[in-house]
Amino acid sequence: MVSPELEALMRSIAILTLVGVTLSMAEAADICLVRDGRPLATIVVPADAGEQLRSAVEVLADCLQEASGAAVPIIEEPELRAAPTDPLVLVGRTSLWPIRFPEVFDDDGFVIAAAGRAVAICGPSDWGTEFGVYDFLERYVGVRWLMPGEHGTDIPAAKTISIPAGRVEDQPVFFSRLCSGLKGDVQTQWARRNRMHGRVSFHHNLLHLFPVSEYGATHPEFYPLWRGYNLTDEPGERIIPTSASDEGWQPCLTAPGSVDEAARNIIRFFDENPTATSYSLGMNDSTRFCACPGCLARLSGEKNYLNSVDYSDLYYDWCNQIIERVLKVHPDKWFGCLAYSEVAAPPTKVAVHERIIPYMTYDRMKWVDPVVKADGVEATEAWEAASPTLGWYDYIYGTPYCLPRVWFHHMGEYLRYGYEHGVRALYAEAYPNFGEGPKLYVAWKLQWDPYRDVDALLNEWYERCVGPAAAPALAEYYSIWERFWTHDVLTSAWWTQGGQYLGFNRPGYLADVPPEYITRSRQLLETAIEKADTPERKTRARMLMRAFEYYEASAVTYRAQMTVGTVSVTNEQEALAALDAGIEAVAMAARRVALVDELNDDPVLQHSLGLDRAPALKGEQWGSALLWKAAPYALDPNSAVRARLDELVGSENPEIVKQARMILSIVNGDAEEVTTNSSFEEGQGGGADNWMLWVKFETGRLLRSTDIASEGQYSLLSDGMKRGGPLQTLEPVPGRYLLKVKVYAPEGQADSGTCELTATPVDADGNNLPNPATNVFKPVAGRWEQQYLVFDLPEAINGKPVSKLRPILIVDGFKPEDKVYIDELGLYRLPEQD
Repeated sequence: MVSPELEALMRSIAILTLVGVTLSMAEAADICLVRDGRPLATIVVPADAGEQLRSAVEVLADCLQEASGAAVPIIEEPELRAAPTDPLVLVGRTSLWPIRFPEVFDDDGFVIAAAGRAVAICGPSDWGTEFGVYDFLERYVGVRWLMPGEHGTDIPAAKTISIPAGRVEDQPVFFSRLCSGLKGDVQTQWARRNRMHGRVSFHHNLLHLFPVSEYGATHPEFYPLWRGYNLTDEPGERIIPTSASDEGWQPCLTAPGSVDEAARNIIRFFDENPTATSYSLGMNDSTRFCACPGCLARLSGEKNYLNSVDYSDLYYDWCNQIIERVLKVHPDKWFGCLAYSEVAAPPTKVAVHERIIPYMTYDRMKWVDPVVKADGVEATEAWEAASPTLGWYDYIYGTPYCLPRVWFHHMGEYLRYGYEHGVRALYAEAYPNFGEGPKLYVAWKLQWDPYRDVDALLNEWYERCVGPAAAPALAEYYSIWERFWTHDVLTSAWWTQGGQYLGFNRPGYLADVPPEYITRSRQLLETAIEKADTPERKTRARMLMRAFEYYEASAVTYRAQMTVGTVSVTNEQEALAALDAGIEAVAMAARRVALVDELNDDPVLQHSLGLDRAPALKGEQWGSALLWKAAPYALDPNSAVRARLDELVGSENPEIVKQARMILSIVNGDAEEVTTNSSFEEGQGGGADNWMLWVKFETGRLLRSTDIASEGQYSLLSDGMKRGGPLQTLEPVPGRYLLKVKVYAPEGQADSGTCELTATPVDADGNNLPNPATNVFKPVAGRWEQQYLVFDLPEAINGKPVSKLRPILIVDGFKPEDKVYIDELGLYRLPEQD
């Protein structure tokens, strides 16, 4: 009698022989896994397969079943009892068919080999095998992971599934591919199906390398002696971190013993975490570098292209010494760091170690600007000459942008350039907004292979998403927004050439959206819904429409806010019309906020960064300034405007109720002013008593002027100021407030910058707290324009008591020749209301 063990061995030998014979005799024959909805094949995994490989095999079986209806069995290799003629799908390192890889082959790569009646899917690592499974499903079953969630996967029906004989070898062009901001397992799982895999640690980490709990008392010399941002202050005491999370410091890079201690800690980390492939030597998120005599002696005194004191030679020499010590014990490990701030430029006297990857931080969408691109290319090629391997750190934010921010073709161009100039690792702050459709899908495909045809990727995505008849509408929809972000936005006052990333916390770009873009976008999505040819595809089209409704509400309400100055109110009928327009705008703004709340219940469409990210994004009051246009006509208690405002107090919209009550409080004289010298009549020379006149970047002037005034003799003049404004520091009590201002731009002055009316709460330590609200607007050339902001000030924000309040009018983005006049900037406390 044959024992089970011997029987299994004999079967394994028979199957292995079959594979070997068929490799030489029948390489051209297709291998049928499923025929007419019946499973013919068995999926085989090694007995020691881990959870990662087994999970990938479950995905393989599930997709085969959804496509064909056939439940293909999964079995461990020692338990295999298949007949010699049964097809097999061998996943991972099986003994039945040992796969050989090319001599130089990435761990994320894979081989798919098919011959005789066997198909093998295997990578050098479980990651490679997992990605091989996903490629197999895409290549031979037609699976596409278009978007996260239950409706995002498209699997064509196929009662018969056959695999052609042959061998596929594939590996990523960029070996590390990672983004942040994905929310929940649904989004993370989708990104992984599309081959996301970060393999390099590089973020801010030196605070963990020298924890204060261990070294604060025993080795204070490891911490910096700081002399100010420009090394001009007198030497002070060493900065000892106040807590384990305090990263407002950099280690002393010349402290005796710091290299040995750092290497010892990293070696211990790898000993305790043997599967870890890298360690971050990334600087802390601080500009407080050491200025002790030892460190100063190693500096050139020059500043880098970010205008920061250049520490690169000192820093990279320190890193190199640590790496050399660690590699003696763990020779296969990698290191990452951030080419950022004081170490943003490549070193000129020190070679960058071949096992460290500096990540260059930049929003490369900005490369659509030729000037910005030229600077970026120069910086990249300087680093290419200094470092064997580069990483790129990007800012491809979806949220908190209020439109679909897409640049598919431009992304392909710069990723190809990056690969050709030494970039091998990618990271991006993504925080996706899946109303952007194929944006991240295309990004993942290009990060695996930047030479993929972008148009082919897009066209396939559109067809698979909504069907062939609806695809052209979807293609036109996204081409509108690709044109906006790669062409139109370059002329926006919001656009900046400076800085590492664009102002995602400022929605000024909404002012530059042509209304026809919004109208046409809605038409195209309605067409896509109508022409989508299956219920699943209609569901996807409706998801995109739901996301668009937020974009639409954002653009419409922001435009209403920005065009308030063009609305002329010279009589009561025009005042009533302004009230009606304001009601409509505020209702749309309320709908916008409600949409975000609704979308946050959707695992796919939820915004990973909310509207509370920045006051300028909240928009609850966008368009409400139209209501205030009518305020002067409410002074007469018998006027139609007064009667209309009394009606609005009973509105179902809380924001309209709040605004109507505030207008009535002002016209009734019930408000108490808490600022002083609001019309800037008091002061000496260019200064205004009780006001701080803030000028950022030391560009332009802000001073009292008699050129023109709304009331009295004086106003404030912003003369060529790029950013800044007047602010007053107050000690407020909780309650409801009104902040108002009058602004004037000279007649004939071009429309360039914006003004932001806001009030910044401050805690007891002097730190700014999130603003409760903000009002961004454009001055009107040739006349005084009054603007208002209503907000509620709580006792505490994010658990921190409000100690001070700073009302301010921020002037932003104006040209050197521009002038803006400011008058009657006052904060009023409003009476408590039910």
